[in-house]
Amino acid sequence: MLLGLQKGRRSGSWGRMNRFSYKLALATFVISMISSNAEAQIKPLDAIESMKLAAQDAVQTLNESGIHGLSEAVESCYSNQNNTLSDIYYCTYLDIAGNHIDASVSRVTGKSRYPFFDMATTQQRVDSWLVKAGISSKDLNKTTYFIASSLDPIVNAQLTKSASEPAIPFQAKVAQAENALANDMRDPAKVKLMECTGIKVYQDPQPTGHPPSREQCMEILRESGADPSMYSPLQ
Repeated sequence: MLLGLQKGRRSGSWGRMNRFSYKLALATFVISMISSNAEAQIKPLDAIESMKLAAQDAVQTLNESGIHGLSEAVESCYSNQNNTLSDIYYCTYLDIAGNHIDASVSRVTGKSRYPFFDMATTQQRVDSWLVKAGISSKDLNKTTYFIASSLDPIVNAQLTKSASEPAIPFQAKVAQAENALANDMRDPAKVKLMECTGIKVYQDPQPTGHPPSREQCMEILRESGADPSMYSPLQ
């Protein structure tokens, strides 16, 4: 759950609620917050469907690209959305789903949390976008808490469903990896990133501008979010 607001840490009136009143308040609050903006035009069922889609997309991305790929999907979502309320909410759902997945993976494996999805960083991203969706600053904590409370069981259901599905045959995984590599080879930015990590993409003689210089690689690695220590000159 987002922001360290686990059930055991609730206090005040929320901690004293019985199961029925908690569910009633949860549904009422989430629907009212999402629908309160005069420009929202977002129906409660649409919000639930958006949460389901975000959870499904998050788990699928995790399975295909790992937690790093999921962080890239969240970044891409925020960067490419059209500032419509439905887009903003979907991206925050995807972000919160990623936070929940990362916490679950960390809990099961004992590994450290992935930095992109740590509590403070996720909170900062989600808050900044919920403000754009019309949520007042005084309601941010309550809104993220209740969204996470609604979203977490949906994500858990997707994780359970994913774990029960038949494993992809090895040859199919190889084909998927080959297709992904072929797609990367069509992206000049990804080609240069590979070259900066010591992967020889082109046969000699190298095309003009390849491989990038060390200075160019430092900039490429920084812009991609990679550690500059990954730089390795082509031999």
